[in-house]
Amino acid sequence: MNKVQTDPWWLQSLENRISVHASDNVLRVAYFYPKPTPSTFRYRVFNMIEAIERSAREDVVASWFSMEELRSLLTVLPRLDVLVLVRTPIDLQVADLIAKARLFGVKLIFDCDDLVFDPKYAFLAAVNNNLPVDDPVELDRWFAYVSRLNATAQHCDAGMATNSFLAEKLAAVVCGPVHVLGNFLNKAQEDVSEVLLEKKLGRGHVPKDVVTIGYFSGSKTHQNDFLMVADALSEMMSEDHELRLKLVGYVELTVGLMKFGDRITHKPYVNWLELQSEISEVDLNIAPLQSNAFAFSKSELKYFEAAVVGTFSCVSNSCCFEQAIPASELGHIVRDGNWLTALGRSVAYLAENRGAAHADRLAQHAKRRWSSANFGHKVADLLVALAR
Repeated sequence: MNKVQTDPWWLQSLENRISVHASDNVLRVAYFYPKPTPSTFRYRVFNMIEAIERSAREDVVASWFSMEELRSLLTVLPRLDVLVLVRTPIDLQVADLIAKARLFGVKLIFDCDDLVFDPKYAFLAAVNNNLPVDDPVELDRWFAYVSRLNATAQHCDAGMATNSFLAEKLAAVVCGPVHVLGNFLNKAQEDVSEVLLEKKLGRGHVPKDVVTIGYFSGSKTHQNDFLMVADALSEMMSEDHELRLKLVGYVELTVGLMKFGDRITHKPYVNWLELQSEISEVDLNIAPLQSNAFAFSKSELKYFEAAVVGTFSCVSNSCCFEQAIPASELGHIVRDGNWLTALGRSVAYLAENRGAAHADRLAQHAKRRWSSANFGHKVADLLVALAR
């Protein structure tokens, strides 16, 4: 932690994160995640704490700790009411933390954003994530990771998951109730997105002949998802020479797409705030998912990260996307797996609806549903309920 950090969670000093738990007559909550990262940690730890702080609640305080700060966490453990273990695999140190939390009467909550806590689904997850399942060593490592998460979950009193499908699976593992607490935006995302949206609205977001489709991947595990739509993209680009494709992050071009040369822009992984800018520049965001239990556990973040900058989406059918997109003018859902037809429909729709008013409607929908200002009381109320 001695290097310069740009993510907002590094602005919270360890001393301050310890000191919040000195408060009396409040619910004291600590979130634990092995290593702060811009992915799970951001959505399931930082955003939750920020939302509570933005709500100005006086009855709940929360802060986070990582594995290298475990000794500091142990010093405040006697004062805690709730300890949220976020996607934390068990080891000797975590087992000791759990045992001491039990000793002090701290409620233990297991929080997870993927179906990676049940060995029954471990091989499915490995295949879905494009892991080298033909390598016994790598497969053993993956199964060990899932089993260690399972062990942590089984020691907890309750659980939290990102959607109802995942919550149902988690309920078969943890000992107590499991609640749904979805992902949402943080203030930095909202602020950056607001600036990007204003630029888009300021230039009128004038419809143009060229349509750019964007696919954004923050992990190497999404290659198989992209393959679901690659052939459809190739066929559409062959027929419509005004179509462009932007790929950002960990995704490899298929042979069928390589022939389109400079009509495809391929950028490396960018940080989560730069990602908002990349998404704002495309006309159509796509979010293909494989049709299986692991994919159904995914949240709707790929939708609302695009909507908040006024970018339209075409997405796979899942419980989260179904709930996120209540009307076709807010996004298109591919319910029959036919991406060629679905993309054609979305491109045709955008030819008539790419104005500023349409972009603003998408952004307002995202702000109403996924602004952190709307989640603070929900997070705090859930923690209070689970502490009883």
